[in-house]
Amino acid sequence: MTETLAALLFAHVLADFVLQTSRMAASKSQPGMLALHGAIVLGTAVVATGTVSPWLLALAFVHLAIDLAKTRLPATLWPFLADQAAHGVTIVACAALAPGLWSTGLWSGHPLLPGLMTIAAGAVLATRAGGFA
Repeated sequence: MTETLAALLFAHVLADFVLQTSRMAASKSQPGMLALHGAIVLGTAVVATGTVSPWLLALAFVHLAIDLAKTRLPATLWPFLADQAAHGVTIVACAALAPGLWSTGLWSGHPLLPGLMTIAAGAVLATRAGGFA
């Protein structure tokens, strides 16, 4: 489960803080922009875990639902923190319910990757997410 959690956290950080443009973030109430962000969320999860799974599709759909709900709130710190907390809960839930995503994935033979993904996710969160907060 730990490896799956590391990969999903890394994928989330890439999708929300590296690959999402400010235009995408500001336009998520538009179906096209929301769908583009969803494709990025799904794509980063597939690449990070090295597998294609219905669990990842479900995670992407829940991510979009959370983001859509956030569009109804003001762009202040508390909605941002609630949004990220909800994403965190769903990532942990997905890793707990489908712990084998990593072990059945393409990268499972590389035991150093989950640790490196965790370090990279932490670096992005400390620099990019901290700036948004």
